[in-house]
Formats: sequence, C-alpha cells, structure tokens
Amino acid sequence: MAVVAYRNTDEYAFKNIKVMVDGVPDSTVTLNGITYSKNVERGYTYGEGSKPRSIQDGNESYAGTITVLQSDLEKLIQKNITDGYFDITVSYQKGNIDPMIVDTIENVKVNSFEKGMAQGDQNSTHTIDFIALNIKFGSAA
Repeated sequence: MAVVAYRNTDEYAFKNIKVMVDGVPDSTVTLNGITYSKNVERGYTYGEGSKPRSIQDGNESYAGTITVLQSDLEKLIQKNITDGYFDITVSYQKGNIDPMIVDTIENVKVNSFEKGMAQGDQNSTHTIDFIALNIKFGSAA
C-alpha cells in the first residue's frame, strides 16, 4: 500500500504582499488589489504547405490594475500619478524563512480611473488601469 505524505505549507496570500506606488508604502495607500501582466505577440511563420514552420515573437506589452479606496485614490491624484510616470514595487513573502520575491513594474502610466458611489455603499473602491514599459518579475531580495 502506498503512503501519501501531506505537508502543511504556507502559500502566498494577500496578507503577505507589500506594495509601493511611486515610493509611497502601502501603509499610507491601502491597496485592495493589484494585477499585472506581460503579453508577447506571437504568430506563426508559414512556408511551403499549410502547416506553420515556427512561432515568432513580436512586441511585448505590460499592463495591470490597482484597486484602492476613494480616499487613497485622492492621495494618488494629489501626488499627480494620474498624469506622470511612476514605478510600482510588489513584494511577496510566504513565510518568515522563505526569500522575499520582488516584482518591479517600471514606468507606469495611468490609462483610466473612475470615481463614483451608489446608495448604500459603505466605502467606495476604484480600479486604476495602467500600462507600463517593463516588468521585472521575481527577483529575490
């Protein structure tokens, strides 16, 4: 009979994330969420016949969103980050022993954000959409 070993391990959780927007630590700007991605345009190269011969890489693009409360959106607007370029640093550490992983989103520019509220809202969360010039994924600190 096979023995299955189970390990109780920590996984990355939102409570383990530290984010700095334009040098402002998350203790002054409360992030409710962040997503970011790298996209590479890829396409087939064809030759003789109807099947592709290779896959070629094209342009890269970087984008994401941050979700904040309205009071934090106002802080970011006051810092003029909705008009200029800034960096976002995201740090993850899943346990006290594991190394900290740092992602750096470079030269971020805001695409859009909205303000608003509805009857019954106890707070107002806002999504800020952005594009960036580069993302450095996973450097260990």
